[in-house]
Amino acid sequence: MVSEEEVTKIVAGALGIDNKAVSKNSKMADFPEWDSLGHLTILAALEDELGERYSESEELSTAVSISDLILALNR
Repeated sequence: MVSEEEVTKIVAGALGIDNKAVSKNSKMADFPEWDSLGHLTILAALEDELGERYSESEELSTAVSISDLILALNR
């Protein structure tokens, strides 16, 4: 099971933003860095950090919030 803390840390690192700015309630629209390229960067970072292949997951590809990412990762 992937924790909220792990996901927020990975997303913040992938987007190059302060970890404290990201929470479970954060959405794609909250960060200009989280555009289509930023989303691909997040998926790659999740794969690197968690050791799984996530880039082909449709649920992760269409996630628009941290909570969406957490739900998809824990299915």
